Amino acid sequence: MPGYIHLMDYHFYSALSLTLSFTPGRVEAADLAKATAHYEQIARWAHDNPATFADKEMLIGAELARVAQKNDEAAGRYEKAIQLSGGAEFHHINGLACELAGRFAKACGWHIASDAYFHRAFGAWRRWGAMAKLRQLERRYPHLVPAGQSTPYDTIAFAQNEAINDLESALRAIRAMTEEINLDRLIHTLMTLLLERAGAQRGLLIRISHNNMAEIQACAETSSEGVKVQIVKAIPGATDLPLSILAAVMRTGKEIRTSKPEIFSPFGQDPYLVTSGAAVMCVPMFKQARMVGVLYLENRVMPEMFTAEHSRIVGMLAAQAAVSLETARLYAELLEENIQRRRVEKELRASQTSLMLGERISNTGTWRWELEQDLMFVSDEYARILGLPQHQRTISMADFLTLVHPEDYPRISKLVTDSVSNGVPMRAEFRIFRPDGDCRYILGVGNPVGDEASVAEYFGVITDITARRQSEDAVRVAQADLARVSRATTVGQLTASIAHEINQPLMSIVANAGASLRWLNREPARLDNARASLEEIISEGERAGNIIRGLQALTRNQTPTCMRVNLHHIVYHIMTLSRSELERRRILPEYELRAEDAFIYGDSVQIQQVLLNLIVNAIDAMAEIHSRGRVLTVRSANPQPGRISLEIADTGCGLSEQVKARLFDSFYTTKAHGMGMGLSISHDIIEKHRGKLTARSREPYGSIFSFILPTDSEA
Repeated sequence: MPGYIHLMDYHFYSALSLTLSFTPGRVEAADLAKATAHYEQIARWAHDNPATFADKEMLIGAELARVAQKNDEAAGRYEKAIQLSGGAEFHHINGLACELAGRFAKACGWHIASDAYFHRAFGAWRRWGAMAKLRQLERRYPHLVPAGQSTPYDTIAFAQNEAINDLESALRAIRAMTEEINLDRLIHTLMTLLLERAGAQRGLLIRISHNNMAEIQACAETSSEGVKVQIVKAIPGATDLPLSILAAVMRTGKEIRTSKPEIFSPFGQDPYLVTSGAAVMCVPMFKQARMVGVLYLENRVMPEMFTAEHSRIVGMLAAQAAVSLETARLYAELLEENIQRRRVEKELRASQTSLMLGERISNTGTWRWELEQDLMFVSDEYARILGLPQHQRTISMADFLTLVHPEDYPRISKLVTDSVSNGVPMRAEFRIFRPDGDCRYILGVGNPVGDEASVAEYFGVITDITARRQSEDAVRVAQADLARVSRATTVGQLTASIAHEINQPLMSIVANAGASLRWLNREPARLDNARASLEEIISEGERAGNIIRGLQALTRNQTPTCMRVNLHHIVYHIMTLSRSELERRRILPEYELRAEDAFIYGDSVQIQQVLLNLIVNAIDAMAEIHSRGRVLTVRSANPQPGRISLEIADTGCGLSEQVKARLFDSFYTTKAHGMGMGLSISHDIIEKHRGKLTARSREPYGSIFSFILPTDSEA
């Protein structure tokens, strides 16, 4: 939440400043109210952000409980404040909580607990870096100050002309160096020991290579916080040390010490010494009579610091340091070599694993054929492809040719002989018989190694292509089957369409023929009515012929006979044909033909076929509906200029997602005795009229089939 973080300090420290002055049982109400107001603000923040404010709320609450003489509650809150501030790493709050808890425990007479709290306060203030506060507590509670811990660097201080102290100090320093094997840590230890025991302000560790080149490896300096050591790699320069002294030590192999600048010295005119006025000590480091390095020390404050006693101790340390540094360096090189070797081995194993997996995945085996010995060295996958025994990884070319299929043997034998004679690559597809009798198709490739005059080896691969050959055979069989199914589908579509669409004209012809007979058999005969029935028979026969011709044109991909027709008239005509079926099924037809532009340019017979399919499907969808009304709605509209949409909506069982996904597929049907051809053919007819037939669910139940066609003005 928005706010200012210093407000937390204001309320927190204001509350503590007030409660520290309170005496339990004797607190003015006004003062207590002030402290409580600060506490309540902290508590509100703690409720919204416990991670930041919960420890502070607990600490102020503990103080208020102490003032109210609720010691049990106060003790619990102190503990909680210490736990929360420690977990959140608020070290200053943790120190305050421990200190206040210690005061409270001491006031209650809990001295052991009090000492424990103050001891934790020491650690918290030390972690926070509040050294003045830490020293204040140590002066106040000296019995709790922890005793100093011994380290490998603890030695007896140098005492001039006291050989025993010098020896103990040197032995401890040498032991510290011999116990370290890591090169960087050894350099830190060495430079720290040198500067502490020699009283130097600054020091350099210089390595001498085999070609007598000097390189600075480490630089150490003293400060108020101790000795700081940096690992560096640099060529010594005139600003780093007196180069004349370094050159003299490297040339003579002798130690050189200088003192006051005004005292005469062969190196007194060195620019570095003139500028710095430092006293220096430069000690060579030998290993097996070879100079491996130089230790350089300087002190700019005390020119007489480096004495003979210091020289003796530094010389002893330099001798041990030469051995330890070389040992550590060799150890570091050995570690690096081992790391490199393990990395190479890991990469080699990874490469071998990748090769094996690649061979296994691709069914490819590798081989190497030594011509002189007639011996092929093969991979695991090669052996698996050929069915060789488990541990056999070599085979001669003669033995390999015995596995080749008899029909392919002459060709492969000649190919191998000619390729080896001419020193050229070989490649062939052939069959082999494995020892278990299994026949495999193999693709073999081999390349010679060496020049054409002296080819000694061939390297190559073999690939098991049995699955690929089987797949190719299966594809050829499937293509033949697909051709037969395609021919059967074409014939089936034609037959199904004729059977489906010719039924209505035939029924009308039969009905009109029966009516004609009845009119002729009456006394007197009604010739005019019989004539009308015969004319209707002719009309229906022509319509059946038109349907057959239209289907033939559709299946033969011929251009349909198109003309300008009124879509509404076609709808009324099809609904008239379906009236008896609608009445028998007790279905109520509804018309919402609102399209103002209803003329389209197309084949009237094909559009009738589509409408008849959709209406019959809608009637069938409502056949089993008894709990609601059966309504078939036909609506039209002009969704945009030049377009007309027609919808056939029913109140039937609706369409599931699975059915909608395959609704217009050939031979797919949900009817018990359906062929699955009506909607497929209707979909093709609408597409040929530059439209699209779609289906969707109707709310709350039922389905809607619709299509959109261009009107005559668009045609």
